[in-house]
Amino acid sequence: MKRGAPLARRTPLKATAGLAPGKPLARKKAIRARNPKRAKVAQDEDFGPLADAVRRLPCCVRGCRRVEVDPAHVRSRGAGGAAWIEVDGGRVGNLAPLCRPHHTGGDGVTRPQHQVGVAAFEVENDLELRLPGRQMIRAFTLAAIAEEVGKWFEAGGPEEGIEW
Repeated sequence: MKRGAPLARRTPLKATAGLAPGKPLARKKAIRARNPKRAKVAQDEDFGPLADAVRRLPCCVRGCRRVEVDPAHVRSRGAGGAAWIEVDGGRVGNLAPLCRPHHTGGDGVTRPQHQVGVAAFEVENDLELRLPGRQMIRAFTLAAIAEEVGKWFEAGGPEEGIEW
């Protein structure tokens, strides 16, 4: 439908109290503080002691020698992933050691896991897991790496003073 003239309002706009050019919006209610107890429980569920152990492992991308790593969730937290997930009735680790550049980007890594997704990251990178006192494990998926890390953690896991 073609119109000949701009649309006109049938009713005038109401003047809103507190709005003026150059003046910030005023909030009627204070922002509710986050419940610290609930936040601690959620943090422990999403990361917990397994994440502390994963942070002490080297990056699982073959050829990367960075030892400061992030615990990367294989199944994202938004998709129901926590430090441990249920698979076929059993508890499986869901955290893989990735250095910050391979996890979220930076330092010469152009396609990090957060940017391209888990499947594309696995295709583009060779993965290996180096656990202290064990033989190196080659893997094709981050899920396999996370599962091995979970088994290692439950079998006694990290010892104090891991040296690489």
